[in-house]
Amino acid sequence: MGLIFYLSSRPDLPRHPDNLIDTVVKKMIHVAEYAILACLLWRALSNAKSASNTPTALSLILSFLYALSDEYHQSLVPGRNCSVVDVGIDAMGALLFLALLKLLRERRRS
Repeated sequence: MGLIFYLSSRPDLPRHPDNLIDTVVKKMIHVAEYAILACLLWRALSNAKSASNTPTALSLILSFLYALSDEYHQSLVPGRNCSVVDVGIDAMGALLFLALLKLLRERRRS
């Protein structure tokens, strides 16, 4: 969360000369950041012996709430803007990790 906050506070992030490549790379980084965040949250909240989905749901909710707060934070940084699309991309990153985790855990059980 600290790294995400720091990067969001930077008004001068490097840019690729090609706008399409710049956008795609930055959106992929959003997905990766929030997949990692969801992973760390899930790990902090889970008990390996528990079959409960609570850590998964909490990880997703907390990742989504942090994405919202991150976009608000960016709206206060000169040169940055707030984007609902980025919140969706961030949530997608968290959801992708949690879906992959569920698939791997189910595969391990069978």
